[in-house]
Amino acid sequence: MVDRLFKLRLSNSPYCINWQSKKHFYGAVAESMRRILVESARAKNTLKRGGGQAHVFNVDIPDEVDIQDDLVALDAALTTLEHKDETMAQVVKLRYFSGLSIDQVAELLEISPRTVNRQWSAARAWLITQMR
Repeated sequence: MVDRLFKLRLSNSPYCINWQSKKHFYGAVAESMRRILVESARAKNTLKRGGGQAHVFNVDIPDEVDIQDDLVALDAALTTLEHKDETMAQVVKLRYFSGLSIDQVAELLEISPRTVNRQWSAARAWLITQMR
């Protein structure tokens, strides 16, 4: 389901026709995946779609962790981070939503892996405090 939504969203992206660079492509991929996951989390939280019901996951996640609420909170915190530090927000999107390694992010953003690692660590700490 997510694969189909992702392909549809990416193919309808205004950037799809003319990718300017690898960075541009992965940025669009990360943003599309972010939006799909957040929309899905919001939809699952609504009463119409069974919000408040226990969800069954295929992975072993403790019952007290609510992934949908976390994604919605992450989206809100990431939006705030985009206004504060755009590079740090790009690092988070590329690492979290695109699944790229630190070296791959460094190559795309044309910064050193050490800088990416610092940005990633700082962003995670800041996002965690914002999400609480």
